[in-house]
Amino acid sequence: MKYLAARNIVAVSGLRGSIAAVTVGVIIVYY
Repeated sequence: MKYLAARNIVAVSGLRGSIAAVTVGVIIVYY
C-alpha cells in the first residue's frame, strides 16, 4: 500500500511538473 501511495504521489507531482514545464515554455515563447 505504501508503494502504491508513493507511486501515486510521484505520478501527480510528475503531472504538475510537466504542466509547469509547458507553462514556462509558453512564457518563454511569448517573451
